[in-house]
Amino acid sequence: MSQSSSQASLVQDQASLQLLGARLSPGKQTCPAPALPEDNEANDEAVIQQIERTVKTAETVLTSNSKRRIALVAVSIAGSALDQAASSDSSADAAGTSNASEEASKHLDTILQARDFSEPQALSFSGYLRKVEQLPENIRRIQEGEVIQAFQGSVDDWRLINLAASASTEVYKDLREVAASWKMEPSELSNLKSATISVAEFEGRRTLVVSVRGSTAARRDWMVNANGRPMASRKLLDGSTTWHRGFLAVAEAMQKTIASEIVNLKQSGEPAAGTQELLFTGHSAGGAVAQLFYAMCASPEHNLSGILAGFSKVHCITFGCPPVSTRTITRADSGVFQGGLFLNIINEGDPVPLCQEDYIKSLLDIYVKDPEELVAEGFRVPAAKYRVSGQCIVLQDSDPDDTDAVGWKAVVVDGTQMESKLFGNPFLHQMKYYNAVITALAADVR
Repeated sequence: MSQSSSQASLVQDQASLQLLGARLSPGKQTCPAPALPEDNEANDEAVIQQIERTVKTAETVLTSNSKRRIALVAVSIAGSALDQAASSDSSADAAGTSNASEEASKHLDTILQARDFSEPQALSFSGYLRKVEQLPENIRRIQEGEVIQAFQGSVDDWRLINLAASASTEVYKDLREVAASWKMEPSELSNLKSATISVAEFEGRRTLVVSVRGSTAARRDWMVNANGRPMASRKLLDGSTTWHRGFLAVAEAMQKTIASEIVNLKQSGEPAAGTQELLFTGHSAGGAVAQLFYAMCASPEHNLSGILAGFSKVHCITFGCPPVSTRTITRADSGVFQGGLFLNIINEGDPVPLCQEDYIKSLLDIYVKDPEELVAEGFRVPAAKYRVSGQCIVLQDSDPDDTDAVGWKAVVVDGTQMESKLFGNPFLHQMKYYNAVITALAADVR
């Protein structure tokens, strides 16, 4: 991306950036600015309506009753079906979805006995957000002592991050309007996700960018996201890890086609040896599949492992990505990986990067119970079954105590520290906000 186009993107995203500042720190006010294209209340209402639409979509799959509906709202809040992955409506995904919902319903049985939810505002979304903000700060925010260091990315690192954020935003659009070298727009019944491969030229270097679309409100997306039962794969890495069944099935179905198209585009460029790089990226469930593609590149029995010749570096940069494996994915020892970036970029407060079954149950507790009751019960963040992978880069409000300023910083946090947090604000999951913050931070290092 050129400097001029980055500046244009920054101008276009200023309103989104200001609105995000208000949501990250509820006490903040948006900075004085010309008339914004949308106001907080209108945008909040749009997100809430999308959550409700997601719930209605899910209810076509599952039995509709009051407890089940509350469970589905909680799943939506957790982000597993909110916002912007396409995959199959298979019997395996249907079974996984049913199991996930059944577990949530059983959990509800233990907390709904003495509660009267006859009043329509008893379980409001705005009330839920207030409860999230009332959680102890050491649970809902990264503490200063938990930060390893400020993220000291080079100009080239930020160029790649900005490139990934732009591609992860573009892939949500109508692909007929997206300028990409290759596009996949699967049918409603396919076991594939929408994806693009674009080519970026910069100072004689050529980067192939594989971007996978994240979740929409489609029923098949909700089903694959909820199908989180662990699944072993002897072909992936050393065979000892288990994986999120729904995401793995999608990546397995796509990897042969993606590998073939990468080879075609790599050969079509034919730059000087060693000047081509490969970047996998995506937001939300799209990021989960991108991480799986990255792992497949390091697994000899997968098609993607055979396309690395001719690339000098392989990168994976994801945004708001849910965890996909029971062991942390690490960079392979090969030089093509060691020279590349493997970044897991997370908005502080976004629940999706930590989302899994017990985590959803905890968000459900917050949705239903009063904060005082949770504290009295000794509320704890549940242990993670699926682990956070990649170098965790957390995007934070640079001064949450200054109610007039809107600024950002990026910090490096250990994955185990991330897993000790309970983030619960789905507004912070939207890719447009990730893109706005990344564009601003990237501009600062030029």
